Amino acid sequence: MEDFNEHEAQLAKLREDFNRPEAENVKQFQAVEGHSKHHGQELARLRGDMIKGLKLIDRHQP
Repeated sequence: MEDFNEHEAQLAKLREDFNRPEAENVKQFQAVEGHSKHHGQELARLRGDMIKGLKLIDRHQP
C-alpha cells in the first residue's frame, strides 16, 4: 500500500510539472543551464591551473 501512495505522489508531481506554465519551465531551465555553465567555467579554470602546475613540475625535474 505504501508503494501505491508513493506512486500516486510521483504521478501528482508529474501532473503538476506538466501543467506548470511554460514561462516558468523556461525560467527554471535557464537557471539550471546558467548554473551548469558556471561549473563548466570553474572546471576549465581548475584544469588550466592543473596544467600550469604540471608544466612547472616538469621544468624542475632533472
